[in-house]
Amino acid sequence: MIGRQKNVFENHYKKGVPRLYLYESYYKNGKSTQHCIESLGRLDELKKQFDDPVSYFKKIAEQRTEEKKAARKASVTIDLGSSMDRSEDSLKNVGYAVLKELYKQLELDQFWKGILKKTSIQYDLEAIFRLLVFSRILYPASKLDTFHNKGIYFEDIGGFALNNVYKALDLFDRYDEVY
Repeated sequence: MIGRQKNVFENHYKKGVPRLYLYESYYKNGKSTQHCIESLGRLDELKKQFDDPVSYFKKIAEQRTEEKKAARKASVTIDLGSSMDRSEDSLKNVGYAVLKELYKQLELDQFWKGILKKTSIQYDLEAIFRLLVFSRILYPASKLDTFHNKGIYFEDIGGFALNNVYKALDLFDRYDEVY
């Protein structure tokens, strides 16, 4: 399950009377957990108002889940008729957001973090790879210039020195041949 999902449960009893509750299910620290969002009332009283209260409130829970998912989505509007100065950082950052999403979808971050676990390297190999790839696409430059301009992105790409960038190139080459 990705994100949070709302569920209806009827197996809770209070003074021997079944009640309906709306719960939210989610993962916390790798384990599935739930917490009560709302007490919907006694089942016998809800049956007087609804033909099938469990089905009715399951639909309500699904609607709320979809509304919450829709609220998390964001749209970016770009005026294609406007122009930007090439020295503006926002030009680089627009491309960065798109590249970061593709990078995550390809699971390159997980790949390099997995490789890093198998080595004794102390610097952030994945961050170096990400910096080199994004910079090569957005503003091609030498490794030295790329390293010195790493602060132009929305997030801090750091945790390594210039000599680590050059050392990482050998490792990238080794895994290029393997995969």
